[in-house]
Amino acid sequence: MPRHWTVHALGALVAMMIAPLAGRGVEYRNEKSHFRFVAPDNWVQIPDGKLAQIRANARMPANAAVHVAFEPANQVPDRDGSTFPLMFVQEILNVFPPMLTHDHIERLLNTEFRQGFEQGAGGQAKLGPILWDRDKVRFTAVSDMTAPNGLRIRWLMVGYLSRDSLIVLNYMSREREFEQQKPIFERSADSFQFDPGFRYEPFNMKRVALIAGSAVGGTCCCMIVMVVAIIGVCY
Repeated sequence: MPRHWTVHALGALVAMMIAPLAGRGVEYRNEKSHFRFVAPDNWVQIPDGKLAQIRANARMPANAAVHVAFEPANQVPDRDGSTFPLMFVQEILNVFPPMLTHDHIERLLNTEFRQGFEQGAGGQAKLGPILWDRDKVRFTAVSDMTAPNGLRIRWLMVGYLSRDSLIVLNYMSREREFEQQKPIFERSADSFQFDPGFRYEPFNMKRVALIAGSAVGGTCCCMIVMVVAIIGVCY
């Protein structure tokens, strides 16, 4: 084969290998909390100033933090001034005590967690079914919320349990756009990983003596306050 054809073929092969990488989502890694995930394709971290404003408005307790938030690159505000979709990552420390079984976790999510959500929402949001995935040690839930200007917002919550905390990925969009955005949100959430040894490991016995009380309800109140703060900054 002539040399120039070999070079041409090599160049085409390299281009084919590089092309799928174009526009791929940004990987976010948190060294302190030992987790990472990939943001949706062509999304970028929101500016530090906007994130600082969100944190200031959230009035979160000392055991909670917002690590990062993302939105589509070059996103233009809607006619009402809102900027959706977006996502933010929240961590709450010391939520689930050790030695819980899958059954116990499911029970807490559907009692204390749901009650805390309803209390924190104050009638502004409605929480759908909370689904616990035993293989991935995570829960998913979809909630609807009405902004002060009447805009209907829907968001997907995906919560991952570590040994010391709960990491919640919150993906938000306008209600009318949610079904279109949901597969994008789910691909990003599925990329989440803990470093080896840092994922919560539910107790493998069906019955244990300890059924610990938990601050799960307070966690969800904190989450609602966070969502309200996010919505306020998006206008």
